[in-house]
Amino acid sequence: GNVRVLVTAPSNAAADHVSSLLLRGGGSIDPSKFLRINAHGRDVNSIPEEVMLCSLWNQSTHGFAAAGVDEFARASVVAMTCAMTAKYACAPDEYLDSFDLVVADEAGHATEPETIAAFAKHLKPTGTLVIAGDHKQLGSIIQSPFAQEILGVSMLERLCRSGPHAPDANTGTYDQD
Repeated sequence: GNVRVLVTAPSNAAADHVSSLLLRGGGSIDPSKFLRINAHGRDVNSIPEEVMLCSLWNQSTHGFAAAGVDEFARASVVAMTCAMTAKYACAPDEYLDSFDLVVADEAGHATEPETIAAFAKHLKPTGTLVIAGDHKQLGSIIQSPFAQEILGVSMLERLCRSGPHAPDANTGTYDQD
């Protein structure tokens, strides 16, 4: 069958980077089946050419169009920021539960709600979720000291600190198996 993939990242730069990598990756992804969803007022000059070709630029409004149900359904791979996934999670049911695979890239940099937005309502009940990133690199950027207390730890970091992925309490090292 037709496998549908949603790729998200916390920033436009990261979403564009992973989109470029996928589009240049040896031709396994048909650019006509790839959709990069952008915010309406995003600066068009900051987008790589190959990604721009997969975006919904509206010349008459000089802005990006929202993906209609048809464009959304036609794409095998959809890439957007975590914030944009939250917007589409609040959209009509035609946008929901439509992806077999959701990849939340740069999840160490995203807040936990941003990461959850990446798959909430988008991932099919039988789908696969991949949370990728490095929790030891740049974390979430939180301006408020109060919010830092709540949002300062990414979902990836929290998961890596607990359960089977936690470092050994005695040595501080990770299981090598």
